[in-house]
Amino acid sequence: MFFLGTGPVKGFATTLVIGILTSLFAAIFISRLVFEYMLDRQSILTFSTRLSEGAFKNINLDYIRNRKKFYILSGAIVVVGLVSLIFRGLDQGVDFTGGRNYIIQFEKPVSNVEIAGLLEDELGRPTVITYGSEDKVRITTKYGIDSEDPEIENQIEEMIYNGVKPIIGRMSPMSSLRRIMYRDCNV
Repeated sequence: MFFLGTGPVKGFATTLVIGILTSLFAAIFISRLVFEYMLDRQSILTFSTRLSEGAFKNINLDYIRNRKKFYILSGAIVVVGLVSLIFRGLDQGVDFTGGRNYIIQFEKPVSNVEIAGLLEDELGRPTVITYGSEDKVRITTKYGIDSEDPEIENQIEEMIYNGVKPIIGRMSPMSSLRRIMYRDCNV
């Protein structure tokens, strides 16, 4: 996230890294202090409970004998992952590339899956989620994010309007589509 993101995403990644490093340092340092304190008091240190005390005694798992099977399984998983990466690529989504949000209020509850299906041909793969009540949705798309055309906003709004027409019968005028831009997008 730190290397691919911009704006708030990069800030979140920075905060996450600082949090992980702080937690790691605190866990190691405090654990060491507790152990040293208990060893100085000559306390008996145990790492099991009464329930787990004999849990792993007399278990004979022959990892070495089955290693070739696990090599093959691991290799197959890696190959499937590489093939998927080559043919499908990475879809970074709007969090990393930027995008647009459109909030639409309908007259009655609607299906997010149906709206996403209707808009897929026009906008690629938009994300459609319920926004507040069942009759309000947020459509997130990265369609035209690199476009310099000043009319791209109107084109996208028109595409959304034409896409959702079949399921609502009658929708408020286009001026009621409220657009919220991601603040960290590359627009």
